[in-house]
Amino acid sequence: MPFINDLRDVQNKTRKDISQSQLIFDETIRRSGFTGASAQIQYDHIYDILAARDAVHTDIVTAGLKEDVKVTGAVTELICKIALDASAPNRYDTLPKTWDWIGDFAIMGSPFNLFVSVKSYKAKERLIVSGTGQNAAPVVGYGLFDDPSEW
Repeated sequence: MPFINDLRDVQNKTRKDISQSQLIFDETIRRSGFTGASAQIQYDHIYDILAARDAVHTDIVTAGLKEDVKVTGAVTELICKIALDASAPNRYDTLPKTWDWIGDFAIMGSPFNLFVSVKSYKAKERLIVSGTGQNAAPVVGYGLFDDPSEW
């Protein structure tokens, strides 16, 4: 399988032209059938993209490879950006890493800005901590969780 071979090369650092997260995201979009589609069209078909993400993850596990949690988080952020690009294309930005205790994205608003904290899988406590925000800048959580009973 070409994708798995590419992932092995990236993980082994014999291929350095793309990150693991970008490779996995690109494969997810390719499998969903929405490569090159606008953010709005991708957003309209987000469940197809999420199903493709699950299939990519299954193939990674089946091949005996592991997906680092940081890679999973970065892929989830790229999926979240689909919604941000579709709904607030010129009103959001990525927060600097020194602000990661607040969230991952800031959406400029009036009268208040809004922060978005992105999490993956088992993250209830981390989401609650990063999602505390403040009265003048609330935080919403976006995540791909694998255990509904956690909530």
